[in-house]
Amino acid sequence: MDEDSPDNPGVIADNVGDNVGDIAGMGSDLFGSFAESSCAALLVSGTSTELIQGANFYFPLLITAAGILVCIVTSFFATDIMKVTDEKKIESTLQYQLIISSLLLTPVIIIVSKYCLPNEFSFQSWDVNKPDFVCYSWGAIVCLLCGLWAGLLIGFVTDFFTSNKHKYFINLF
Repeated sequence: MDEDSPDNPGVIADNVGDNVGDIAGMGSDLFGSFAESSCAALLVSGTSTELIQGANFYFPLLITAAGILVCIVTSFFATDIMKVTDEKKIESTLQYQLIISSLLLTPVIIIVSKYCLPNEFSFQSWDVNKPDFVCYSWGAIVCLLCGLWAGLLIGFVTDFFTSNKHKYFINLF
């Protein structure tokens, strides 16, 4: 029997182990980044006297929770509306998921920001000779939306350069 034969149970066990390890590793990396960015946002918001009161302090957590809910709705689209019946539909379904989640999260970010953030808030300067840094709720909304839509753009650029699509583009020139 060939060393890499699919009839060899050891080969199957090795492939399963590799896949489980890869997926678990990616999942833990994603969760680590997710948790660290949430903690960092809470830490930064704790340096503002206006943001440590009431619902203002929970703003980073509410944005995160809203993102999770939007992802659940988006996954419903992928599993029940745009069912993947063959291999060719996988890529387009993933692209639609990126677009749908960005479109759904845009108004949610605006609503949560308007509800949770005061119109004006400041962060303490660490240098006593400099005044506090003043921010506005619309500025936070713009930053969040820029990050959201930049993530969508990065997803499409990554897809373009990691697939064979760029070869057709390069051949045009």
